[in-house]
Amino acid sequence: MEVNEQGHFLYHGKAKKVVRYVYPSGRKRTALIVITRNGKNQYFQASRLVCEAFSHDYYDGCMIEYVDGDMHNIAFDNLRIVSKADYHAARCANALRYRKIGTAHYQIERLRNVVEGAMAVLNYFETGNLTELHRFVKENLFNTLVQWCTHSLHYTKETATDRVCEAIAWFYDVVMTGYAVSYPERYCKMLLRSEKKMGKYSHRGDIPTSIKIMIHELGLEGKTE
Repeated sequence: MEVNEQGHFLYHGKAKKVVRYVYPSGRKRTALIVITRNGKNQYFQASRLVCEAFSHDYYDGCMIEYVDGDMHNIAFDNLRIVSKADYHAARCANALRYRKIGTAHYQIERLRNVVEGAMAVLNYFETGNLTELHRFVKENLFNTLVQWCTHSLHYTKETATDRVCEAIAWFYDVVMTGYAVSYPERYCKMLLRSEKKMGKYSHRGDIPTSIKIMIHELGLEGKTE
């Protein structure tokens, strides 16, 4: 088997496909090379094969980190050899971030964010003014979604920013069409998962917990900014 620094493989002189599986949740699985021998599949971690071919620091048992956080980017310049101690220390530090989910303080803050988003949408429907919704998006929703995209969908910061801007634009369009999206964060995450999995921003069926009231039925024509 041959491989170049970009992570492209040849097997018996022919291009060998790297299996890059993405779970329905959007989480990526380690990129793999599958070789069939005697009717049985053998699986090899693609990034490990690249490091073994090009890194002088590679050794059996070492751990590999992805510089941009994308485990499907197996180009050699995106791979970094680390010790087991450093690797597990980084994983433990990341786990601490999730441990707060079980705390009352975290749950209270999360509920406040949910209520704040719903109230911002409600304010728009009551007044036709987007000021509160703009404030919620700038101070809360945007940063929350970018952070979620980098950790859960494994996007780079730049890509996450672009995708979040597109999802928020879709969210605005839906709200201004007349749908009261009561949970903006969840709705935008659903859009982002859809884009990650199917390559388009969409939602299955109807908008979750929507209140189907068109703006013209409230007499808000001409009041929107």
